[in-house]
Amino acid sequence: MPTKRIRDLQNAPQPLDLNAVIPLDTTGITGKISINDLMEVGGNANGAYVRLASGLQICWQDIRTTDVAPPVLSVTWTFPAPFIYVPVVHNSQKLISGAYVYAGSATPWLHFGLVTYTYVSNSSATLAQYHIAGAPDFQAGDYATFVPIAIGRWR
Repeated sequence: MPTKRIRDLQNAPQPLDLNAVIPLDTTGITGKISINDLMEVGGNANGAYVRLASGLQICWQDIRTTDVAPPVLSVTWTFPAPFIYVPVVHNSQKLISGAYVYAGSATPWLHFGLVTYTYVSNSSATLAQYHIAGAPDFQAGDYATFVPIAIGRWR
């Protein structure tokens, strides 16, 4: 579904609601659409996304882990819009106050280890946080907050 181009959004009422898809008035459009033209901006409980005319889609989210299985904290992220192929996923962790709980460690930022993903499909990714070897195991109630980005094709 087409939506407004980015230059059309500059005149949109502020703040811009990323949880709504903005329809594009295609009347009067002539010539070529630039590869950089924004075709769609959207979002839902699973995060936000942008779709470019070139077929590129970028999704992102701020998501907290829900599963504890020592030595890993994990969560499955369903993308806010599906990709047609498996996307590239980059996962990182927020290390600010309130973004994590690691009850077994007095210095959790020293014990957090690898931040990664363990599974990716065209509709979801399982995100994971491991602790370093020798660190206390994660416990019920521990969590980490991730800020993943998925980049791939929507058409």
